[in-house]
Amino acid sequence: MVGHIDYLAITPDGEIEIFNLKVSTDAEPQWDEVKKEKFRYQLAFIKKILEHNGIHARNIRMNLVPVHIEYDENFENVVNVTANDYVSYDMKNGKYIF
Repeated sequence: MVGHIDYLAITPDGEIEIFNLKVSTDAEPQWDEVKKEKFRYQLAFIKKILEHNGIHARNIRMNLVPVHIEYDENFENVVNVTANDYVSYDMKNGKYIF
């Protein structure tokens, strides 16, 4: 599995916030459950890798930033890019807070 963290912030309290951008031609409300589940597994895996490598925090908050990209009718040029508010993933209850 290959992946990366787009943005990681450590608060003064030692809590970790991870933000991953997810670019799609579908707006976030149109994402199906399979896509959301895939993202959930990716975020959980990143958290486990950090913990395995000694990065422990009282709370590691995982966040997904939906980015909607629109192309012209020939898919040759980008006509619009919209970054939406981030979506937090509740690691304790195993679900997104959409």
